[in-house]
Amino acid sequence: MAAEYRVLGPLEVLHDGVPVAVPAGRCRVLLATLLLRPNRFVSVDELVERVWDGVPPTADRAAKTLQMVVARLRQALGEANRVQTSRGGYRASVDDSELDLLRFRSLVARGDFTAAAGLWRGPMLSDVRSDALHRHDVPPVTEEWLLALERRIAADLDAGRAADLVAELRALTAEHPFRETFRGQLMLALAQAGQQAAALTVYQDVRALLSDELGVDPGAELRAVHQQVLSGSVRVRGPVPRQLPTTVPRFVGRTSELDDLTGLVRDDLVVAAITGTAGVGKTTLAVHWARGRPTGSPTASST
Repeated sequence: MAAEYRVLGPLEVLHDGVPVAVPAGRCRVLLATLLLRPNRFVSVDELVERVWDGVPPTADRAAKTLQMVVARLRQALGEANRVQTSRGGYRASVDDSELDLLRFRSLVARGDFTAAAGLWRGPMLSDVRSDALHRHDVPPVTEEWLLALERRIAADLDAGRAADLVAELRALTAEHPFRETFRGQLMLALAQAGQQAAALTVYQDVRALLSDELGVDPGAELRAVHQQVLSGSVRVRGPVPRQLPTTVPRFVGRTSELDDLTGLVRDDLVVAAITGTAGVGKTTLAVHWARGRPTGSPTASST
């Protein structure tokens, strides 16, 4: 029977693909705490601190009360239960196939940052109410995801996908305004897409933000990107437009030839060649017909 646990977003448990309801409150905090420390022993004291969010019951009741929460969680999980008792604590015994966090780390270790970043369903554990959990446990894992995302975007930039990245990076810089790597990547994406002025504006904006809010200047890496853009050394990348030449303003005659070319469409020909001596207007005829041809028609060329 297959169990699956998900923490890279709202807390989810599935058994054979069917969602398992985890009781709200302390059960969810307990499960999240264990899953963020997969296959590791977690002491009763640490669990009590998390489950009761820093305001635990009295010492003489803490362990027994925690046992009741564990029992309730195990009952709710049923056949998907992976919570094991250890001496003085508990652990979640899971493998890579059962926990998205472990799959994520395995993909990062293999260098597959696209697949790793794609596992994120954030915000992480948004349906688990625990200030302590979100203050101490969630940020380090979120940082792991952000680093993987940065490396995925860097690979996309190297592959020449700048135009596809601009919207994503604008959203990321709005969500993480002080993360300079995303700012630098946005500058590179804009510059590679031929928008040098917009790239320089990004730098001016983040420099003002850092100065006003933190009293610091941009770091060395972001300054280096700024110099690249400023010097014009960032190569414009992406698809090169291939457009037809403009037609002559007054094209007369050649009605029969135009009709012949259009008639070829009905015969499903792929290529039509226009031949003749130099200067008789072969290219002009081909361009004029191509600009007015039906969508999906064959290509005409002059020789």
